[in-house]
Amino acid sequence: MASSRGRRLMRLFCLAWVLVFLSCVGRLPDEEPFDRNLPVLSAPPEVRVALVRDAQTVQVEALSSFQLQALPGGEILEQGGASGMVTVGARDGRILWNGSVLPAREVKLSCGEGWAGEIRVGGVPFKGFVRLLALSPDRVPAVNHLDLEPYLQGVLGSEAPLDWPVEALKAQAIAARTYALWRVRSAPAGAPFDLTADTESQMYAGLRKSLSQEHRMRLHAATDGTRGRMLTFGGRIFQANFHAVCGGHPDPAWV
Repeated sequence: MASSRGRRLMRLFCLAWVLVFLSCVGRLPDEEPFDRNLPVLSAPPEVRVALVRDAQTVQVEALSSFQLQALPGGEILEQGGASGMVTVGARDGRILWNGSVLPAREVKLSCGEGWAGEIRVGGVPFKGFVRLLALSPDRVPAVNHLDLEPYLQGVLGSEAPLDWPVEALKAQAIAARTYALWRVRSAPAGAPFDLTADTESQMYAGLRKSLSQEHRMRLHAATDGTRGRMLTFGGRIFQANFHAVCGGHPDPAWV
C-alpha cells in the first residue's frame, strides 16, 4: 500500500515537471529579445578612427570623384575623378601630396556624394572621409571619419567571428557600440581622434569586401538588429571593456 502510494506520488511529481517544462518551451518563442529594454541613441554620432598614427608616408586612393579640402576653412585644393594611388607625407608642417607641398597642415579627402564613396588607405577600403594631418615634420596620421553604425560593421567581424550565433554577435555589437560611444564622449578637447583601429581601442577593418553572403547577412542582422542600443549604468554609458583572450586572469572591473 505504501509503495503504491509512493509510486503515484512520484508519477504526479514527474508529470508536474513535464507540464512546467512544456509551458516554458511554449513561451520561449514569445519572449522579448534580451536587448528590448536597453536605451537607444537618438542620434548616433560621428566617430574618428586613427587608421595610421606614426608613418612617414600613407598611400591613399579615391575610387570615384573626390575633393581634397584644406582644414580649417574647406578651401578646395584639388578635385576630379578617381584619384589613383597617391602618396601623402609631410614637409615643414605641411601636407605633401604626391610630391607637392600643399598650403595646409590638415586636409580632408572625401569621395562620392554624402561620404558614400570608397577611399582606400594602405589598400584597405573605408567609408566616410579621411583626414590627413601633418602633426610633426615627418609624420602623417590618417583618421577615418564616419558614422557610428557603419563603423561597427567594420569592428564586429574583427572582434567576434561571424560564425557565432546571431544573438552572440548582437551582444558583441552592443558592447562595441557602448565602448565606442564612451571613447567619443570622453576624448580630450582638441584630440585628433577618438579611437584607434587596433587593439588599443577595437579592431576595425573598414569595408569588408570579401565577406561571404552568409557572413554579410549575419553582420547586418547583428548591427541593424541592435541599431543604437547601448549599455548604461546609473543612467550613463560606461567603459565597456572586453577582450578576446585574458589568459584566465581578467582585471577587476573597477581597476
